[in-house]
Amino acid sequence: MVDDRNLTENVAGASFGFLTDSPSESHWRYTFADAPDGATLVTETMRKHTRQIRPVVFVQDISGARDRRAHLETGMATTLANLAARFEGR
Repeated sequence: MVDDRNLTENVAGASFGFLTDSPSESHWRYTFADAPDGATLVTETMRKHTRQIRPVVFVQDISGARDRRAHLETGMATTLANLAARFEGR
């Protein structure tokens, strides 16, 4: 959940970012820009601040998320598709 304690950026109509709690400690950021076709281009990025600790890596491995990058990219694609489904055509 994003709240004032972990919100790192909030520019209305332009961007917002937040830092996740430990053990992930990742910075997520979303930017919004006008696209040439009149739509909105949404860009989602994630940056790790620290290496993942071993117990978390172990849980990821046994849960099927061995390739963290691929797992995150799949999650990002899902998030962006859900945003598009929710807001396109409004």
